[in-house]
Amino acid sequence: SDGTALTGVLTPPTQTGGNQTHTAAGALEDGRFVIVWYDEGAKDIRAQVFNADGTTDGTETNLVDYFSGSSTTVGKIDVEGFDDGRFQVAWQADLNGFNNNQIYSQIFDPRSFANSPNAYTDHQVIGTTGADTIGVVASDFYVNGWTGDDILDFGSGSAINLNDVFDGSTGFDTLRLSHSATLFDFQAPTVLSFESVEFLDGLSVDRTVRFDSFQFGNGRLASTLLVDGNTNPNSDDTVEVYMTDGLAVDLSDFTFKDWQGANTGHDIVRIIGDDSGETFIGTSMDDEMIGNGGDDTFVSGPGADVVNGGAGIDTMSYAHSNAGVTVELQYNVFYGGDATGDTLSGIEYLYGSGYNDALYGNPSDNIIRGGAGNDHIKGLNGADQLYGDVGDDWLYVDNLDTVAQGGDGTDRLIVVSTAGVTKAVGADGIEIATGNVGNDHFLGGAATVGLTLRGRAGDDILRSGSGNDYLYGESGADELRGGAGIDRLFVDENDTIIDGGAGNQDRVIVQQLASATVGVTIDMVASNVEIAYGNFNDDTFDGSSATVALSLYGRQGQDTLSGGSASDHLFGDGNDAAAGDILNGGGGNDYLHGGENGAGGFAERDQFIFDADWGNDRIFDFA
Repeated sequence: SDGTALTGVLTPPTQTGGNQTHTAAGALEDGRFVIVWYDEGAKDIRAQVFNADGTTDGTETNLVDYFSGSSTTVGKIDVEGFDDGRFQVAWQADLNGFNNNQIYSQIFDPRSFANSPNAYTDHQVIGTTGADTIGVVASDFYVNGWTGDDILDFGSGSAINLNDVFDGSTGFDTLRLSHSATLFDFQAPTVLSFESVEFLDGLSVDRTVRFDSFQFGNGRLASTLLVDGNTNPNSDDTVEVYMTDGLAVDLSDFTFKDWQGANTGHDIVRIIGDDSGETFIGTSMDDEMIGNGGDDTFVSGPGADVVNGGAGIDTMSYAHSNAGVTVELQYNVFYGGDATGDTLSGIEYLYGSGYNDALYGNPSDNIIRGGAGNDHIKGLNGADQLYGDVGDDWLYVDNLDTVAQGGDGTDRLIVVSTAGVTKAVGADGIEIATGNVGNDHFLGGAATVGLTLRGRAGDDILRSGSGNDYLYGESGADELRGGAGIDRLFVDENDTIIDGGAGNQDRVIVQQLASATVGVTIDMVASNVEIAYGNFNDDTFDGSSATVALSLYGRQGQDTLSGGSASDHLFGDGNDAAAGDILNGGGGNDYLHGGENGAGGFAERDQFIFDADWGNDRIFDFA
């Protein structure tokens, strides 16, 4: 009593940083005491019990957690110890910015830090350390389940009000909807630390629980939320998620119990967007996703989903599918993998799965990406952009499409329009291109891989790059231009330009329709080809000005084969009629083989011509 200090200055070693304010102390039995304070950063009311000598007794404890993201403020704190070791804490608080400035009080037992059972103060309910079921009423501003697996039972939709705080705290905590109210709207209040929402069984009424997308994760609603539906088949349960304050929501980890789905009942998860560009990732059940405005992205799950993109340029993605999908936007065809049972509208862009997909657009300007897998992709009119991505893909294009890129793998481009298409190939991942009846231009000069280009009908232009390429002009007055590498040019009598490009092993192969009546004449030097194969008509391969070795094969018909100054190989081949073939080796040591003529008494009518500097030529079938 003489004022002598019995201990040094005591600074409780709090476990949290930040502003520790509003301290209060209370005496306990045996000389012990408790210090209570407010942590402004975490918005917690915390306590530490001390022995008489100032050493700590037990660990620091969080008595009341108002959640750091809320706008709750705490004012004065007072504490009073009881003879049995318990203590009572009283404090003033403005809960979640409600401006109520109420007084709250609760009794705690420091031996277990179990608070008084379901302690009711002014508009506040706090549970115990056990598994509590707390009935929430309209007058409650703050409800905290505390520790244990707690249930907050909402016996009325009117029990949910603006600025309320519902905190499950630790444990596996549940929001139970036990009333026949049709709507339980949790968008406005602060909802913290809940792992489950339960539609109480037995009610024959349709009920909807509503959340906002930002409430999932970050200590609010678990991203793995368990949705427990009503077993009554005459009730329809709905979970609604609004995208009011968020740009993305991922519900793919939701789990379900007694959730009927649209195929056997009418339970549904509905995600509703606004005018922003948002990302919707649905659940494993039947979802309804509504984009409204903005450029939205929807990711389908295994359920039969109904997706309406609304205004904006919207994307449907099947990237999470465990099997290939078939999606035809124009014809409302959706099956395979996560597309099975889906209904899509207002979708302009498609993204496939990691498997073999068939993705077809509509008359809008579509962007379609195949993803991994061997995909078939078609824009179906419109200024479309088609991307095969990984895998061996088939891209069906028309003259309105603006982009067609194959990506990795061996990819094919097929023209489906009658109007011609001009397309750079090779460098954009297209290795095989097939035209149609129009004048198609396949320009592969920048390609470093081998290309296969087919013009089909029309007057086509086919150009390849530095790989070993195959160019098929087919019908029409075509231009065939190879590049570096060993190129094979399949030509007919109508083609206007034949150019094998760099290298000395390029080949020209005559490939004509059965109705053709004349052969093909090719200047080997001007055409930059060194090997030539004729067909069934009378072909002329003129290599007289060549300085590299040539190999010329006449095949059927009365062919004229002329070598140059190098050692050439000339084969008239068989099945000729009447006069046979004409072979002129030119300079160099040439190999000449006339072949056998056809039936009719004109056997061995081939002619071998030797110039003045003909060299040491050999004739292999001279009779």
